Amino acid sequence: MHFFCKLVPPRTRFAQDMSAGEAALMGRHVAYWKGLIDGGLKVFALGR
Repeated sequence: MHFFCKLVPPRTRFAQDMSAGEAALMGRHVAYWKGLIDGGLKVFALGR
């Protein structure tokens, strides 16, 4: 089974101007995915 996920930021400068709350949520998001990847999930990133 394969899935394709496209990350769409809520605004164009999200990575540069996220609030402290957004940064905390993104940290939790990264930790969640790191756990999956460390557990053997294969993830492939495609460039634009």
